[in-house]
Amino acid sequence: MPLLTPPRSTRAGSLAALRRNQRFDAILGARMAGRRPTVVLYTTSTAARPVLVDYARLSGWQISEDAFFDRPGSTKGLAMACAATESPLVDGILTLDRRMLPPSTDTYERTLHLLGRYGAFLEFVPPLPGGAA
Repeated sequence: MPLLTPPRSTRAGSLAALRRNQRFDAILGARMAGRRPTVVLYTTSTAARPVLVDYARLSGWQISEDAFFDRPGSTKGLAMACAATESPLVDGILTLDRRMLPPSTDTYERTLHLLGRYGAFLEFVPPLPGGAA
């Protein structure tokens, strides 16, 4: 009888779990400090702002006055959004999806670890039914 072995963890799966754990810890930390979690908005599309705002509000999060924008291929805004999480009053970065970030998995992983050092998280807006996000 063959031995059943658990499926191997994929890098993408491990990074998704890391992102979820960071979100849970940061939100719990903010709530334990007696405040609503606060996020900065990051996007490469100004048309995405209303979607981000709606999701943040539905999640019960405050939205920082700071919002960061990049043109596709640039990362200056993302770097500034990450730097904003150094503040103890900013708990995370909210963006549409993984496509808003540089395509390199190594860069994505470094970004998550950087945010983890600040006790911050990165959140993606879940896709709407029918793909209308």
